[in-house]
Amino acid sequence: MPQINRIRVNNVKYNFGTQVYDDFVMRFNCRNTIYDLANGGGKSLLMLLLMQNMIPNCTLDDKQPIEKLFRQGSGNTCIHSLVEWKLDSCCVKDGFKYMTTGFCARKGRGSDDDVAEDANAKANATASVEYFNYCIFYREFGDNDIKNLPLAKAGEKITYNGLKAYLKELEKGEFKYIVKIFDRKGDYQSFISDYGIYESAWEIVRGINKTEGHVRTYFETNYKTSRKVVEDLLIEEIIQKSFNNRLSVENDEGQMAKTLLDIKDKLVELSKKHSQMGAYDSQIAAIDSFKEYLSSYETFYQRKEEVENQLYNLLIASMVESSKKEGELNLKENEIIKLRDEHSKEKEAIAVAEVMSEKNSLVAVEALVKETEKLLKEKENVIENLNKSLAAMESANDYRDYAEYEKSFKELSVAVENRLRDDKDVIDELKKLSKRYKQLFDAEMKSLSEKQDISEKNCKSIKMKLEDAKNSLRDADKEAATYSGLKENLENTIAHLEIELKSLLTEASLIVAENAETDFEKRRAEVEELSGNLEELLAKKVSLREKQASANESAFALKTMTDILTRQREQLCDKENISENNKDRMD
Repeated sequence: MPQINRIRVNNVKYNFGTQVYDDFVMRFNCRNTIYDLANGGGKSLLMLLLMQNMIPNCTLDDKQPIEKLFRQGSGNTCIHSLVEWKLDSCCVKDGFKYMTTGFCARKGRGSDDDVAEDANAKANATASVEYFNYCIFYREFGDNDIKNLPLAKAGEKITYNGLKAYLKELEKGEFKYIVKIFDRKGDYQSFISDYGIYESAWEIVRGINKTEGHVRTYFETNYKTSRKVVEDLLIEEIIQKSFNNRLSVENDEGQMAKTLLDIKDKLVELSKKHSQMGAYDSQIAAIDSFKEYLSSYETFYQRKEEVENQLYNLLIASMVESSKKEGELNLKENEIIKLRDEHSKEKEAIAVAEVMSEKNSLVAVEALVKETEKLLKEKENVIENLNKSLAAMESANDYRDYAEYEKSFKELSVAVENRLRDDKDVIDELKKLSKRYKQLFDAEMKSLSEKQDISEKNCKSIKMKLEDAKNSLRDADKEAATYSGLKENLENTIAHLEIELKSLLTEASLIVAENAETDFEKRRAEVEELSGNLEELLAKKVSLREKQASANESAFALKTMTDILTRQREQLCDKENISENNKDRMD
């Protein structure tokens, strides 16, 4: 069955001319569609107009015939109803895949003049409605499809005879359109049945849509069981309508029975032919399957021969290339042996460099020790000179004290001898002497305190340097351990590469020349990279040795300075004890 693509209703007035379908187009797009309007909006009228394309001059309800649209006061002169169908692929001929069916009607005319005006409408002259149906076929949308068919021009609606004349001219025109005009209902329905539009099917639709909400009443009244729906509604109705459409007769039961018997015989014959066709189709399918199977084998053997040829050519080329590259491989082996010798020499040179580096570090340490010992001797000489000067100063102080004590003794002797002398004068003189001694003692203690503060600051600074040196030494030890591990890893990697190189040399006869060169270059680059890493490691090791020697030098210098400060502090303590002894002696 074809599918409805678009519909069109033109120049239809209803509800006593108060409402109108002026030029209404609705797109179904070959899908199910719902058309919803308020009561009195024109839904039933639209259904009635569309049904005229399948069952001309039909009614949905006996009280609402199509002629009611032309009663007095309706205002209708010529009405149009069109449906555009998208045909099934089996019905498409020469690319004409769209068919527009049309219904054009006007009020019937009873006078002889009106009948003479349209001789083809003679059968409809006594009817209350005059109409004709038409079909337009086209390949694609154009000037005369359902939307663009000129039913109005310059605001003027086309007349009944005007449309018929236009369609006749269009029928004579180019091959772009095919036009069929029908004045008889039977001829029209017989024609459209060839395209899957059957009156019996649309009679069922008409009965169901007799009135709004009539579906339930329709089936409850006429078809209460599923059997009655199938037998009475589908089978009987379809057979009867098909018979009437085919023979254009009605109520001829004998002829219908004969036709059904003919159909039965035809069905039996068709059933046998269908079974034979099924067997033939199965045999054809089996042959096609076997043909595909054989073609796959043929392709397989062709591919096998091609692969064998390719393998043979590849073998010949490999043998030729192998013979050519044997000499080159021997040269490469000699170069590899030479490189291995050079690599062993480099390892020996690295070991010698390490020994020399350690020896140089030892020499530097010895030189530093000698220089430190020299510095220590100089410091000891300075300390000895300072001790001598200090002893001289202490001797001078002792002599001065002795002179003062001798003077005091003499004065005390004079005082003892002169007992009658006033005690007050003696006390004053003793106070002056003690005050003078106190001033000298304070000055000396102040000087010693300042020297002690300076020594303590120097000691703190040297301690901080010692801590920094110790931290640097620890970091150097950690870095040395890290580089030692890296060295060991590099040596293991070199040994692994040498083993892999030996394995590659053993399998060299099976390697294609281009791959052998690539692998050799790759291994050579890896050896060069490892040599560079080893040189970098040696440089870092030498730097580490220098940092360790510098840390040792700083530690030794710090120890020396600490010893010097300790000695100075002991000397200051000795001086303080001497001063206290002198004070006690004065007391």
